[in-house]
Amino acid sequence: MQDTDELSEFDLELINALQIDPRVSWQRLAGILDVAPSTLSRRWQSLVSAGLAWVTTSPGTRHLDIGATAFLLLDVVPGRISAVMSRLASEPMFSTVSQLAGSSDLLIDCHAPTAEELTQLLTAGDLLGADTNRREVLVATRMHREANWWRAGALEPLKARRIHEQSSARSRGAAFDGIDASIIAALGEDGRMSWAEVGARSGVAAATARRRAEAMLASGAFSLRCDAAAALRQGRHGVTLLLDVPAPQLDDIGRWFGKRNDCRVCVEVIGRANLLVTLWVQDWTELRACEREVAVIAPGTRTVGRHTELRTTKRLGVLLDERGRRRGRQPLRLVSG
Repeated sequence: MQDTDELSEFDLELINALQIDPRVSWQRLAGILDVAPSTLSRRWQSLVSAGLAWVTTSPGTRHLDIGATAFLLLDVVPGRISAVMSRLASEPMFSTVSQLAGSSDLLIDCHAPTAEELTQLLTAGDLLGADTNRREVLVATRMHREANWWRAGALEPLKARRIHEQSSARSRGAAFDGIDASIIAALGEDGRMSWAEVGARSGVAAATARRRAEAMLASGAFSLRCDAAAALRQGRHGVTLLLDVPAPQLDDIGRWFGKRNDCRVCVEVIGRANLLVTLWVQDWTELRACEREVAVIAPGTRTVGRHTELRTTKRLGVLLDERGRRRGRQPLRLVSG
């Protein structure tokens, strides 16, 4: 594979397929895409080796029930942004670290196994040192759209539906042990790792590893996510809006954003804003049009913050280089165990 950030149409289709089902077998996918399994496997390994695509773990749909999430906005002392980003990236519960243009310098996504651990993390006196001037914490309370739901949109709808069709696994409760944590850690390193290797790393049989993992996935304890380097955006700009929506319209606006194809994240939060939204837009006129529509749907809504993403050095525990390619990983801790 050439040393390039360009993704072909076939690459985009492959990534799109794994966004729908991160562990779909090459044999099954071959029948849908009409490509040999060996070709799919080779191309995927080329993308992974180049740091252009990967499958890793992310918070599940029930994370807000069994864990805690918050968003941290920071103002940093001039000249110290890179140093602060590097330091924050080393903390496992800081899952994503991005530099912004706007009223704040950095946005950090925080995911913790429990509310108590999140509180301890955010109140640690030496966490940020003297390098920050101001910080703002927005605690997540309800998710309307997660980044896991975003799709590259390269597949024909019929092919996408065929990949989505799969048997459901039996879910399990929220009590986790060290084996569960080991399984999630192994899949965080490589979400397509064989069950035999996952089991070996967790000290259990392959069948046990698969059964436990699928039960946790079905219960929403964690998710698997196919992600890709910045090239996947295809010219889109990442913008995060902080909105103060009148309480009677908050649910309507949350659902409205959640249905938008350009929406990556939409979450209700507690703070000076009550809704945090991240969009990927092709040009800035789309952002203005979006804000005008919000004003019609929910009169009285105020935009209290607009932030454009300049660079991201860590996304869901994956460490990124200056071109958004995977260069390493700082494992997340999604469950206690």
